[in-house]
Formats: sequence, structure tokens, C-alpha cells
Amino acid sequence: MKSRIIYSHYRCDEIESYLMNSGKKIIDILFIGATGSGKSSTINSIITAHVSDVGTGTDPETSCIKKYNLSRNVKLWDTPGLGDSIAADRKYEAEIFRLLNQKVTNKDQSVSPLIDLVVIIVDGSSREMGTIFKMLNGRLKTVLQSRKLLVVINQADCAMHTHKDVFIKSRKRATPELLRFLDEKSESVMSRIRESTGFDISRPLCYSAKYGFNVKKVFDMMLDTVMCFRENVKLRQSAV
Repeated sequence: MKSRIIYSHYRCDEIESYLMNSGKKIIDILFIGATGSGKSSTINSIITAHVSDVGTGTDPETSCIKKYNLSRNVKLWDTPGLGDSIAADRKYEAEIFRLLNQKVTNKDQSVSPLIDLVVIIVDGSSREMGTIFKMLNGRLKTVLQSRKLLVVINQADCAMHTHKDVFIKSRKRATPELLRFLDEKSESVMSRIRESTGFDISRPLCYSAKYGFNVKKVFDMMLDTVMCFRENVKLRQSAV
């Protein structure tokens, strides 16, 4: 049986080396996405504890930006879900905009953006991506273009609508049939975002925060993107 990964201790030597060489004090990662995409559940799966309340159905639970300490070197930021109403989206996008424009003074006294990486979570159980397109084409577009950006696809366990049991919940594994479907899903999401928004994103990884499927790969991608390990990023993009 595989040992449980404690992400607060995972790759800590690499992270500390990166922070020392970059002059930064901490890595800050921000999660954004539509309501129900699984931002809070993703944070819970990484922290391996229930720290962020998860909404049910289409009802959002997170109503303001919240910060969680994964370790002394990594912080995760949860945001309210987008797509519920025009008024709510304007409010939440304004809050996200302010956070993305916040600056921090580093250990070497240089100044840089507070948020090191923006992770956009797509709901893999649906083809609807209007909320993501609207966000990437709206007020946040310019500030997101100047940030490190990663798109991932959650809810891989229910992405394929079929009567077959294509996700083995007891083993947290996808069948070959589902893996092929997820590969096509990843390619489709990447192409649709590029065509609809102009963002030249990397190929998204598919995962399930609920069952811990591919969460380690997602976390590796996040760290690699922040620390610019381009070859590792390229290799991991091919794994769904």
C-alpha cells in the first residue's frame, strides 16, 4: 500500500532552495474557478484535512477570499465561485483583482506580486465553460496574462457520463477507457480556452480532489510551474 503523502513536508528541500535563491519569503498559490468546480475540495485534498468548507450542488460555500497555510513556505488561497450572478461576479472579481495586484517585499528587499501562481479549476463533469471564458476575457485578463497560470480539470471520477463503472473508487483509479476520455477532455479544454480567450495555456491535468486521484501530479505541476522546472512541467503535462 502506498504511503499517504504529507504535502506540508513534500519537496520541502526544493522549495526552501527556491525561496533562498529567489529571495522570496513564501510561495502563494491562488485558486479560482466557477462555483462547484472544486476549489475548496482541492485545497482540502492537498492539506489532507477539512479546512475549507465545501458547497453542495450549485450552492457555493466560500463567500470571501480565504488563506490557508500548507506549511511555513506555502500558502493556498481559496476564492468564491464565479458564475452565480452578474453582481456577485463583479464583487468577487474585484476582490481577486485587488489580491492579484498586491505586492510583497522579498527577503532581498525587492518587490514582487504577492501571488506566485494562479490555478484555474475547470469542472470536468461538464462541458460548460462560459464562466471561465468570461473571466479570462474580462477584467482579470490583463493581470492574469502577467501571472504564472495553470489550468487543471477536477472531478475526473465523474467526467465520463456512462452506465459503466469507469472509475474504481475503492482503488482511486481510472480504467483505460476513462483515461482515454480524460486525455481527449484535456486536449479539448486546452483548445477551447486558447481559441476563446487567446491564453496559450499548457495542457491541463485531470484529477479528482474527492478521491485523491492525480492530486500529487497536480501539486507537482503547481510547484514546477512556480519554480520554473520547465522540463518536468513538460513531462508531467503528458500524464493525465
